[in-house]
Amino acid sequence: MPFTASELGKYLNNQNIVFICIIKSVFKLLHSNDADHEHKI
Repeated sequence: MPFTASELGKYLNNQNIVFICIIKSVFKLLHSNDADHEHKI
């Protein structure tokens, strides 16, 4: 499956965006869990 440089760049950029979105959603989950624990205490 040969890639041109621009195709590879686009692919990596898309992967990066997905990765950043996943990290952001994970952080949101962690922060919301922390907030829930604080309210319960």
